Amino acid sequence: VVVVIMIPAGILPWKRFSAGLDHWHSMVRIGLVLRYLASSVAAAVLTRMTKIATGHPSATAGAMSALLITLLVLAILNTKGEWVYDVTQAVTMGAFVGMSDANVLISSRVPLAGVIAVGYRLLTAPFCEGFAGIEAFCAFLAVATHRVCQPRQESLFERNAAS
Repeated sequence: VVVVIMIPAGILPWKRFSAGLDHWHSMVRIGLVLRYLASSVAAAVLTRMTKIATGHPSATAGAMSALLITLLVLAILNTKGEWVYDVTQAVTMGAFVGMSDANVLISSRVPLAGVIAVGYRLLTAPFCEGFAGIEAFCAFLAVATHRVCQPRQESLFERNAAS
């Protein structure tokens, strides 16, 4: 979006884009990647399990899962709060992935979509500041990418018609 639309339209200068590329190495660290992977996948799976088990709407299941994981990380792993922002971003992203419709993203593929969302978030880290908007966008991209790239599933009717 930035390279294709915003820079050519003059909304965003090339200097800001190149400055983001320069800062990427200092922003993306191995600890951040590991926290994102663990938190995002856990939140995605927990959100989907909560949604299935309780029958609550997606937003309620996502909010409950995100709050639970964030509080557990804060209470158990790091009482100083050094990792809370990273984990909260990743949990939010994972909760958005888990909230996706089961017809679009089947439950067994939720962890993979969580990993894809982390990849998108790490690529956009230097350019997108803020909270929740970029996480939701990365989750959307992950579910859409997974939907486009997944193998076509045969229906029972097609299989029976062929034989």
